[in-house]
Amino acid sequence: MMKSTSPTEYARVEPMLPPVGLRALELIDQIVPIVLEWEMELLKKYPDVMKRGRPVFSAEDRFGVTSLETYLRGELATYSIGTLELYLANVMQQKSQDINGSEITLMDTVRQYGFKSLRKANEELKQHA
Repeated sequence: MMKSTSPTEYARVEPMLPPVGLRALELIDQIVPIVLEWEMELLKKYPDVMKRGRPVFSAEDRFGVTSLETYLRGELATYSIGTLELYLANVMQQKSQDINGSEITLMDTVRQYGFKSLRKANEELKQHA
């Protein structure tokens, strides 16, 4: 993540980090577009909820603000090949069943804040904007 948001600091620590293998990068490159597609669907359906979170794309990174794309790539790069393969299989299964995996996570998050649904959360946040 630092590579994108704090490149000078990242350059100092990069030599101490283990390299991410080619297979891991391939798996990450298959996972990320699916998750970003889900995020864009949520942004269209629940804009007032989504604008409270991270920007979606790495192009929106800046000092102190890390996009979901950058964060996701960074986190996935710490996973083992086996975990990445399982993660990809799960994402692919959800996609094939027309399930938005990001929506499941977001719904759980808004419930923890006391909202009964994403629609209700979006309505209330819109009123308080």
